[in-house]
Amino acid sequence: MRINRVERLERVRIMNIYLNGVDKGQWRDLTDEELQVLLAQLI
Repeated sequence: MRINRVERLERVRIMNIYLNGVDKGQWRDLTDEELQVLLAQLI
């Protein structure tokens, strides 16, 4: 059995929230649309 190792892993989104342009250790505010979709999914 061959085992492949993960050399690099990059998170590009969380649910409907895309993280492009957000560097490691950084954050950004949610857009109104992102917040509305997120809250709708919680109900």
